[in-house]
Amino acid sequence: MSRAVILFKSPPRNPDNDPYILSLTAAEYTPYFVEVLDFTFANEDSLVNVLQAGPEQDALDGVAITSSRGAEAWIHALNNSSEVGDWSQIPFYVVGEATARPLRQMTRSHPTKFSESLILGAAQTGKAESLAQFILDDLPARRRGKKLLYLTGDKNRDTFHRILTENGVNIQSLMVYGTMAAKNLGQKVFDVVQEIRKLHASISTWLVFFAPSSSGYVLPHLAEYFALPSLETSTDSLQTTLSPSKLAAIGTTTSDYLRSERKLRISAVPSQPTPEKLTAALCESDRGNNLPGP
Repeated sequence: MSRAVILFKSPPRNPDNDPYILSLTAAEYTPYFVEVLDFTFANEDSLVNVLQAGPEQDALDGVAITSSRGAEAWIHALNNSSEVGDWSQIPFYVVGEATARPLRQMTRSHPTKFSESLILGAAQTGKAESLAQFILDDLPARRRGKKLLYLTGDKNRDTFHRILTENGVNIQSLMVYGTMAAKNLGQKVFDVVQEIRKLHASISTWLVFFAPSSSGYVLPHLAEYFALPSLETSTDSLQTTLSPSKLAAIGTTTSDYLRSERKLRISAVPSQPTPEKLTAALCESDRGNNLPGP
């Protein structure tokens, strides 16, 4: 029998080609999606002005984007720009393939303004801290200066900024999106739980968290239905009406938050933030526990 996996991220626009669905179903998991966050663009005019002026105006030597939302904000500004400066010699430092993918598409539609070969760090980094080290290693080799445009959200942690500034990198931050809990989040969780209980009986459900902010919003709703594995209390002592669960975290920032601040036991942390690595981590954990399922 397949095991349910709830991913707390936006549902795919094209389910037939979604890499999470393809990877998880191939391993006999059944994925469900719950959109936890609503987000809005911020400082749109400022970002459009930066795009149009090009890197020379602020003497920028690179652009750092640590989330897919930041990449979406850049593309949104690009689509609303009547003209674009020349960014073809500027490296874009990014975390993960989800952030890199729209930027690579951008370089193909604007080949004279951006360079695909300068979308850097996605394959080598899975969190902001590792991207910061990647930048410190890469910038000197390019014989450029050390000033970066850093696109942020309203809830960014300061670790990335601190590592770079402590090592002499000048950071020009621009908040380009804000986040809040999605409307009717509790109802969305309820609907998915009801479907899972009908189809998957008493098998443990995997709960996959992607960021501290979204985790914080959804955990109170999950606690109504799932026995969340705690570092402090055995789930055996919890109400038997709660469904069993296992937790997975994308990236050490998320896993550290869940362990340190929420005192939850994490059973899987993929080595990279990709669908394939997530599936492999879930399979490895399930095999190790000899649980029914894949």
